[in-house]
Amino acid sequence: MKILLVDDEEDLSLLLAKRLEHHGFVVETAVDGLDCLEKIVNFYPDIILLDIVMPRMDGWEVCKKLRSQPTTKNIPIVFFSALIEPYLQDKVKNAGGNALVQKPFNIESLLQIIKRHSSPTV
Repeated sequence: MKILLVDDEEDLSLLLAKRLEHHGFVVETAVDGLDCLEKIVNFYPDIILLDIVMPRMDGWEVCKKLRSQPTTKNIPIVFFSALIEPYLQDKVKNAGGNALVQKPFNIESLLQIIKRHSSPTV
């Protein structure tokens, strides 16, 4: 299974990518929303882990663009953020996201969310 991990915190991304790879996933990282949109052309993921607050293009705008394209509109998107406010759950749903996870991650919880929002073969 292929995961596109989008976060401007490079240390966190590298650590999380290694942990996910350890669990058998193929992981590509992107440093912001524009980088995500560029990489998705050649690395078509099964699921996207998408930070909300990033420079150049935030997660909301990335999700909007992905949902507007026929080739990417059905890719599951799991948003994540260091700040989890009650209103964010509704905002994630309204934006077309599948789930919201709080940073820092509990890897076991994240793996369950990935499995829940990806194909049954994972």
